[in-house]
Amino acid sequence: MNYEEFKNEVTSRIKEFLPEKYADASVSIQSVVKNNDQKLDGLMVSTDDSSITPNIYLDQYFEQYENGREMDEILQNIADVRVSHEMEQDFNVSSITDFDKVKDHIIPSLINAEMNESYLSDKPHIMVNDLAVVYKIDLGTSESGAMTAPITNNLMEQYGVSVEEIDSHAMANLMTQPMSFKSMRDTLVEMMGGDVPDFMLPPEEENPLMYVLSNESKLGGANMILDSGKMDEIAEKIGGDFIVIPSSIHEVIIMPINDSMDLREINSMINDVNAGQVAPAERLSDKAYGYDAEKSLLVYASDLSAFKENEVVQEEQKEVKGDIAEKTEEAIRDAGLDIKLSVSDKLVSDPFVSPKDGNEYCRIKVPNEDRNDKSSWASFVVPAADVSDGADGKKEISLPKDGNKTLYTPKVTGYDQSNKPIYVNEKEKISNADLMNRFEKLSSPQKELTTITFSEKLKGEPFTNKNGTELVSIKIPNEDKTDHSPWFEAVVPSSHVKEAGNGKISVDFPANSEITASRSVVQGVDDAGKKVFGRESIKIPVEDLKKRLEPSKTNIKDMIKSGKEKIQAAPERKDKDKTHSRGGEAI
Repeated sequence: MNYEEFKNEVTSRIKEFLPEKYADASVSIQSVVKNNDQKLDGLMVSTDDSSITPNIYLDQYFEQYENGREMDEILQNIADVRVSHEMEQDFNVSSITDFDKVKDHIIPSLINAEMNESYLSDKPHIMVNDLAVVYKIDLGTSESGAMTAPITNNLMEQYGVSVEEIDSHAMANLMTQPMSFKSMRDTLVEMMGGDVPDFMLPPEEENPLMYVLSNESKLGGANMILDSGKMDEIAEKIGGDFIVIPSSIHEVIIMPINDSMDLREINSMINDVNAGQVAPAERLSDKAYGYDAEKSLLVYASDLSAFKENEVVQEEQKEVKGDIAEKTEEAIRDAGLDIKLSVSDKLVSDPFVSPKDGNEYCRIKVPNEDRNDKSSWASFVVPAADVSDGADGKKEISLPKDGNKTLYTPKVTGYDQSNKPIYVNEKEKISNADLMNRFEKLSSPQKELTTITFSEKLKGEPFTNKNGTELVSIKIPNEDKTDHSPWFEAVVPSSHVKEAGNGKISVDFPANSEITASRSVVQGVDDAGKKVFGRESIKIPVEDLKKRLEPSKTNIKDMIKSGKEKIQAAPERKDKDKTHSRGGEAI
């Protein structure tokens, strides 16, 4: 019997193994796109008195049949699974379309974006590096497992909310879920039933080299890395930054960083394990991630300071060596040190040791013109031997007169699940002479400020980013004064906002500068004709921002008048008709 014949046998005979209440049930098979765009055939046995019907995937049962399991035994197993998933209290479909009723049951799920292009096409999601966060409604559990319903673009439209609002509730719910964080040894003991010979286990250590992070159910537990609170707790326990190995969608492996780590070997190991030991539908990623404890941020492992400093050092070595690799770096430095760069000692890091060559180096920070914006400061690396104490609390850095340096400047490439910026380093080659000129310019007085005073109603609620800085959003009105939806939104530190009296606030901006503002925009439509939203960012000159935020009195009167007319002309609001549909998610 081939697979098609097997499916026909299941659909035609399954009622023989079900209780009498299923005599009039509808039996069908539908193709379902699962994680990593894996297409599975789901059996649905639907009754009139049940609004939720689970999918029972047949692929695994056909594999059992090919391995010699009797067909009647397989059918009885499928029937038992269907009966066990009867909800003790039927979950009404109308509840699924009511956001107020489901918002406390939304859970985030972490998947690989590149491997899920088809699956993501009709799902609201937020990117975290190259991973996508999608959302499901937890419908409860039974003896056979958990039941969930995916949130689609269509369902989000019925809710009338944004993906950011869905994400906010999902992250709040995730924070209430206990994590399972155990050493690899303890995890193996738990999996094997507790009575395991020592020779089968990793050595017992005071500071284990590997931990396993998941949730208590061990299903979809990789989403725990989205909870910065839990990740901060882990960082405190193991002593700072750590590596995150994407073992599967159900769990990740946590590794404290040590000097012997080789990132290429770690990534190679992940690829080998994925190819040979992880089911395609359960694979999460083929690269290592890391947790930056200082920023409370999930990043690529290569962006952690321990690996980045090594990468920068390697590039610095290549620049110095060039075609004279036979000479030592010390001889090269001794031959050409004739520039003394004097900088504040606050801009010079403590020496760190390169895990590759064992030498000490220091990182030098280069402030930008806005000295309050430390997120975009550049930096470069020099040997610690070239840094010495100077006068007035400064450090002197020796640089080759005709040499150059590579500056690394963090730039925003996207936003994480909390709409916080994700940074990568951009490289800029600069001569040592130009580098000295840049520091000299920075020692000059700061530019004058432009003060913008506007209604406090345009200020959003304060929030704290992962660096611990309190920020606040500023809503920038439309040019069409009758359109009261925000045009763009800008984010500024709360410390820059001052009370101006009469219901107004003021913010100081560097004169003749630009600020970054963003808004939600429609980027296109999916295959189902639904709108796909993204985030658009632009630069706005401060003078233009001032014109938008400080409208004339005449414009304000026109806006008030127009607003009253709209209220008077608005029809009475009516509740939308609720539509009911039958559906379900994987068992």
